[in-house]
Amino acid sequence: MNRRRTLRSVSVRVNERTLVEKGPAPGKKRRFARRAMPVDVNPVKKRRCAGNSTVILEAEEEDAATALPCGHVGEGGGGEEIVLDCRGGVDDYDILDKVGAGAYGVVFKAREKETGDTVALKKMDLDGAAIGEITLLGSLPQHPCIVGLKEVVSDGRGRLIRQVYMVMEYLEYDLSRVIEGAKQRLSEGSAKYLMHQLLQGVSFLHANGVMHRDLKTSNLLLNREGQLKLCDFGLSRRCIDGIGKQQPYTDLVVTLWYRAPELLLMAEGYSAAVDMWSVGCIMAELLRRVPLFPGTNELDQLHRIFGVLGVPDEATWPDFTSLCAKMGVRLTSGCGRPCTGKLKKLLPRASLSEAGHDLLVRLLAYDPRRRLTVEEALNHPWFQEMPAPTKPRLPL
Repeated sequence: MNRRRTLRSVSVRVNERTLVEKGPAPGKKRRFARRAMPVDVNPVKKRRCAGNSTVILEAEEEDAATALPCGHVGEGGGGEEIVLDCRGGVDDYDILDKVGAGAYGVVFKAREKETGDTVALKKMDLDGAAIGEITLLGSLPQHPCIVGLKEVVSDGRGRLIRQVYMVMEYLEYDLSRVIEGAKQRLSEGSAKYLMHQLLQGVSFLHANGVMHRDLKTSNLLLNREGQLKLCDFGLSRRCIDGIGKQQPYTDLVVTLWYRAPELLLMAEGYSAAVDMWSVGCIMAELLRRVPLFPGTNELDQLHRIFGVLGVPDEATWPDFTSLCAKMGVRLTSGCGRPCTGKLKKLLPRASLSEAGHDLLVRLLAYDPRRRLTVEEALNHPWFQEMPAPTKPRLPL
């Protein structure tokens, strides 16, 4: 009987995917090694083996590049493991409070019973999005500006694994609530302090060939020491042939208010420049305390962007006319250069130096090829001039 229990198989049907695992011996935890994909991996099927466990899943057509190899940048991560305890691992945690919910799961504040450590538990249905996020985070080295994944556990109820919990480090705040709850706007020094950490996190992802594809203030977490970390990688994808290349992915990514114009105009491919547009929107929101382009739908979003930055033409964005033609959109072309005067008027008076304004304008460049890369943004003079970066005051 014990032998039958030890060798039992757990099979979970997820849409057209099947997860097949051999159960561990009683009292043992199942472990998935944190490793990169082999070079000769089939982009349609992914197979990962660790010990006597095997995961086989069918990749979505849109996600074929997820299985492609990628060079990793950073220390650690090579020998670390994600632990998936399918025999009730979530019972090792006391759930204290619900702290958030989204399209891909619910997040709880919890305490590990054995150590007393406070953690965040992200509860998700075991589908393609969950498998993709777990696999991506598990393959990345640790970084101070990326939320840390400790392990993955299930509720252990029944034979089939239908839901999993990502156990992650807990941070007290998200940036959107900090901005909304602040009694006064952030100083330029505080904005610089947060922007530098945001760019460091994005730089780490891009150096590892990953686009986040959903950067927004609610996906940026802060602890009481003012340390900022990127979270929520449900829409993140690896890049084919380099981070600057056009990726053949769906344009239905990035929360509307932070979505780049090439995505709104349904470009056939896009690069990591979509993340940099989102970074520019976040920078403006830090200073304004409200979103820069709060559109209600895709067309309204475009009109709001054009209303602030002006309508582009072939000089400012060579692909603009052809993209509009494909969508059947007719717009009067602009004056041949970005209209930045209105953008400056939307920012609080004296909230940003000329160098800071230059950084913001270049992050919001229409042409993705002219938009600043993350390394160019990190080396921008704004971060070297006064005022120096200062840690923001956070609520107790």
